[in-house]
Amino acid sequence: MEQQHGGIQDNGSASNDGTWGDPGSGKWSRGFFRARHFLGFDDILDGLSNTIAAGENVVYQGDLSIKGGIYTAGGNVNGAVNTPPGTWEATIVDPANPQQYLRSLSVSGGGGTVGVDQEVHHHQGHRWSDGRLPYSSIQTVRSPNSYSVQQAEGNTGYFSVGSYHQGGAHVLMGDGAVKYITDSIEAGNQMSYAVGSDPTTGGYGTKSDAGLKSPFGLWGALGTRNAKETEAIVP
Repeated sequence: MEQQHGGIQDNGSASNDGTWGDPGSGKWSRGFFRARHFLGFDDILDGLSNTIAAGENVVYQGDLSIKGGIYTAGGNVNGAVNTPPGTWEATIVDPANPQQYLRSLSVSGGGGTVGVDQEVHHHQGHRWSDGRLPYSSIQTVRSPNSYSVQQAEGNTGYFSVGSYHQGGAHVLMGDGAVKYITDSIEAGNQMSYAVGSDPTTGGYGTKSDAGLKSPFGLWGALGTRNAKETEAIVP
């Protein structure tokens, strides 16, 4: 979801907007961190050993690799948030080379243009100090080393853990343990809608499903701090 502001305006004051203000947006901030807020270990209600704090991230090289590269979907109703994550598999990944996006999707730089932007700094691993989600955040939606999709350049979406390791990637748990997660980790129903999506109206963060468990299996459960999910990874 759109969490780069965390309900706090650029001048440091809290927004009173009912949906995206503070504390209204808190119910959609489900991960280990929340932008522009301090969280303590006691906020990780699912347990530090059950919650991912960080994951590996590949720096995109402009080669249409799905590791580090982000597909820009555009739109709201048919965009990243309001479409099941598995929907994109058949339309953006090259079947002859599953580690790359289709070459026909490569487009010139232009911010919100639909496709895979040729501007490398519009992808993962770049502009890490920007604070917006695509550049240095990860979500536990698609399994490691999968594709990433954003609503518009620099905007909301889901961004996969990625590495150059064979068959998986490392994550850092809240208790400091480093775990290797395979690409085959159980990731639930990839044709489910994410918590908070609203495909009918094209909005997001407006539904009443806040607090529900992630539909994305063990992988999704490990990414939420307070959804009453206590699944553990085998060491």
